[in-house]
Amino acid sequence: MEKLQPVATAASIAMDECDFGTSLELGIDLFCSGHSQLHSLITSLLVQAYSMLHRPQYIAIAKAHLERREKSIHLSIFELDK
Repeated sequence: MEKLQPVATAASIAMDECDFGTSLELGIDLFCSGHSQLHSLITSLLVQAYSMLHRPQYIAIAKAHLERREKSIHLSIFELDK
């Protein structure tokens, strides 16, 4: 998180300057990482970006997925069956 904080801060500054794509891209990249420690940062970035882009349905989808991510089956194609 320590190394990621300056990037998140830069994305927030870009958001203030009406560059919504920066926060959206960072939020999606972190979302795809799958790390549960990043859920609060992901939510913050995506909610801000999708709000400014007038896409509330995507906010609902992202939040629902993050809430249930740990409860679903692990679908990684890279993990070998044991």
